[in-house]
Amino acid sequence: MVLKVLIGDNLASHFTMPVIHAATENDIRFVSLVPNSTHLLQPLDVVVFRSLKIQWKRILESWRSESRNRGAIPKKTSFKALLYRLQGQLKAENAIAGFSACGTFPPDRRQVLKRLPSCNKDSSTATANESEIFHGVVADMLQKHCSPEGTVKGRSKRGKKNHRRKTNIAK
Repeated sequence: MVLKVLIGDNLASHFTMPVIHAATENDIRFVSLVPNSTHLLQPLDVVVFRSLKIQWKRILESWRSESRNRGAIPKKTSFKALLYRLQGQLKAENAIAGFSACGTFPPDRRQVLKRLPSCNKDSSTATANESEIFHGVVADMLQKHCSPEGTVKGRSKRGKKNHRRKTNIAK
């Protein structure tokens, strides 16, 4: 049996019912990246687009010095030719290197962990005061958003005001 995996971000629009049914029928598993990490873990973002941007800048600088044009690039003539020049410089090796650099293929946990910022790791150097503040904020959020309705002061039931307006108007 061949394991098929689709790696992507957590964007909800990617997980529609037809997509989920098709994946189930074709024995495809989803693996989601850590939220807000696509710029670190997606192969095209990490290797291909970076070099693409650098090459595009060089092509534009060269075109501007040759044409002495400081304005916009004419879309019908120059822009198309510049894109063809950029396309000619693209290398398949860059895409392959992106998968390796991100630890996607071949799978390499160390590559993934190396790319994640160290500031996100749990640090034992945090002071007791910082920990108390953090835990207090989290506890307040949980109480506000997860407590049974009516147990938190200042919170009213939805639709109560509209109901009053309708009854006052009817009188």
